[in-house]
Amino acid sequence: MRSRRFLGDSAYLRPEPKSFSWIKTGLPDNDRHGGIEMKLKQCITAVAAIFCCLTLTLAASAQVKMGEGDDLSFTSQTVKYDVWKSRAKADAKVVTPPVIYMSNVVLGVRIKSIAATTSPSTLAVRTNVMAGLAGDDVPTDPTTDPAAWVDTQYHGLQWWHYITTPFYSYMGTPTSGSGDFRGSEYGHRLGFHSVGSGSPVDYDLLIESSSSTTSIPTGRYAVVTNSLGQLRSYNRNFVGAHIGADGVYKSFFDRAQNVWVEVGDDSIYTAGEMPTAVPTTHFLDFGATSYRDVSSEAELAASRSMFTNSSPASNHWVKASLIRRPNTVTSSVSSTSSSMPSLAIEKMGGNIKLTVRGGQKGLRAQIQVAAPTVTSPWTLLGNTVFDVGGWTNIPAADTNKFFRLVPAP
Repeated sequence: MRSRRFLGDSAYLRPEPKSFSWIKTGLPDNDRHGGIEMKLKQCITAVAAIFCCLTLTLAASAQVKMGEGDDLSFTSQTVKYDVWKSRAKADAKVVTPPVIYMSNVVLGVRIKSIAATTSPSTLAVRTNVMAGLAGDDVPTDPTTDPAAWVDTQYHGLQWWHYITTPFYSYMGTPTSGSGDFRGSEYGHRLGFHSVGSGSPVDYDLLIESSSSTTSIPTGRYAVVTNSLGQLRSYNRNFVGAHIGADGVYKSFFDRAQNVWVEVGDDSIYTAGEMPTAVPTTHFLDFGATSYRDVSSEAELAASRSMFTNSSPASNHWVKASLIRRPNTVTSSVSSTSSSMPSLAIEKMGGNIKLTVRGGQKGLRAQIQVAAPTVTSPWTLLGNTVFDVGGWTNIPAADTNKFFRLVPAP
């Protein structure tokens, strides 16, 4: 790549390593906030999950499980209003907000990261997913709660979001002996959860993705087909609802009792009813999960390296949409892609502060430095390994140099 100098600010552009782009700048004295970043634009591979009702074993132990959340062990998660009211009074439970109305659910597909199927938190995960689909405020921070319904939008799709292990691990790090909840977890899955209008019998889930480092397929799959090719029935993790004759939903979900409450002539289906046999105006579905089995700590590290060094950059994404047959997109398309951190340079008094910002939580990086000539070699700026939010100070006199982030070994 041709080197280039920007007049007036002593900035240079240097040839870049594979999959990364970066920029260096010397900051003028009147720049107190900086905000000049070296962008690492690589996107890691996105994993596609699909709502079909098959289990596919793919290359590199990648798998997709359909209808994984189906649970018929409880005969019903629905009660009539009078029963709910008497329970609430007897238990002296106060629900705040008092109810989450079916009329407030938001249509569409949610792409989330959740704990592995083997997690001790599996039941809590399912409860949070279904409550979240109903519009409840549920935990979303995996650093404090293993049952969190983790948003893939905030930091983008991360390499550990769908890594499952037979040994204790969490957020891409081996955790045996950690002494907290992380020491009992087995990684994560990527979940595709949906809310649809009408009967699920009429729907397919369309998954599209771009990926150069996995072989998980994309496609269009019936929402209601299970792993045996049979229709799924409604249960606590696949909920159907039918609005009453007045056209107004009065039924609601009560998180305190963890039940759906039927009010008036509404109907809520959670007790094994077949979607083909009952009228349905909305459905909420735990749906599908996608994961990649990693058998050893060495393979875990290799998986991270594969995604952080994949190419081309900024070309990995996954999206999903509910399709009502024959070909009508009936809800907004949900999509996510991964992102790498950037290095921000700020002048702080007599020092320059270098901060790792944005991108992937848990993705370790190091800072390299080079003299301001095209042929100067890159060397590490110390041996510190940085996570997102990590920073270091250097003397202001050292700013007439190149800086860049590289993945830590």
